[in-house]
Amino acid sequence: MKGQWKFLAFIALVVLLTLPVTGHAQSSSITEYTVTFHETGLPNGTVWSISLMENTSYSNSSTIVFTEPNGGYTFNIGHVKGYVTQPYSYYIYLDGNNVTRFIQWSPQLYNLTFVESGLPLGTMWNVTLDNNTISSTNSTVMFKVKDGVYNYTIPGVNGVSSSIPRGTAVVNGSDVKVLVRFLVMTNFTFIEQGLPPGSHWSVWIGGTYYNSSSGIITVSLPNGTYSFVVNLPSGYGASPETGKVTWSNNLVLITASSPVGYYVAIAVLVVAIILMSAFYIRRKRRLKSGPKKEE
Repeated sequence: MKGQWKFLAFIALVVLLTLPVTGHAQSSSITEYTVTFHETGLPNGTVWSISLMENTSYSNSSTIVFTEPNGGYTFNIGHVKGYVTQPYSYYIYLDGNNVTRFIQWSPQLYNLTFVESGLPLGTMWNVTLDNNTISSTNSTVMFKVKDGVYNYTIPGVNGVSSSIPRGTAVVNGSDVKVLVRFLVMTNFTFIEQGLPPGSHWSVWIGGTYYNSSSGIITVSLPNGTYSFVVNLPSGYGASPETGKVTWSNNLVLITASSPVGYYVAIAVLVVAIILMSAFYIRRKRRLKSGPKKEE
């Protein structure tokens, strides 16, 4: 019986001595598995990232690897300027196996929109952007483009030119809109009468002087309302001298008159008024004095 107790005490001692060792062996035997992300689509050397809670891994190569024990994890893909991917978040459950996910990046596309005005509804027009031409019968032409600098041309339509027949658009992280005005032209005609043949005269309109030695000046300008000023040779006045013209009122008749003749007419009128006044005063005095008495 005494020997039996000694044996049991020995067994208990062995158990107590081996407990810490066993516990350490259990803690160090946790198995971890890899979660590997492979990316495609980014230019070589582009830095991208993935976050697991507060732990973020960066890479300029095509792979990012995490090592984690069994369990569920949410991995968040960091944004890369000018590129997009779907989805931006992956939930992965590790259950005794390594896991691989593939991330496909593609360029971020923006709207480069051309908006026209001035053409009749339904008129076909087009824009060529770096050798890619799009036609439209409504007021907009839209291209899907990535960040960059783009050359464009906008030809005229039925003889109507555009305000920007060619230009450059810069796309940098946002949509871009280009306003295009088609210039429907109108002929504004000024007809002069009263100047001696061959006299030089001019009209200022639309910020420019137009000269002529004949009796007609015709100016072609985009539809709109314009102020004008008429300049005649020294010694002549114009009627009208200033005014406004529009596409629906585009003909102006100008009468030239000599200031000398005007002043002569004024002088004649003044003399006539003086003579009439003198005649009236004299007549009034005669009436007031009455007929002379006979002696």
